[in-house]
Amino acid sequence: MREGEKRVPKGVAQHLPLLKRTNVQDKKGLKHTRRTYSNELKMASKKLQNKAANLRKKEHVETKRKKQKASKNGKGNRRMQSIKK
Repeated sequence: MREGEKRVPKGVAQHLPLLKRTNVQDKKGLKHTRRTYSNELKMASKKLQNKAANLRKKEHVETKRKKQKASKNGKGNRRMQSIKK
């Protein structure tokens, strides 16, 4: 991967133009070019994220992390653990 490139989110078509140069003007009025995501890519990745979130809400997809009690892990607020005991 070349410098300045970002990875395409999974499932987004690889042929979409990934980075686009846009003209930007700073506070002093000087013009620069900035690399930004193209709108098609933004929308495609947003759609995918929403789809994944909705599936997670409906619990069709198992999440990698399952919530565990802090006392079981030995992590979390120590003061609260001592009160519980």
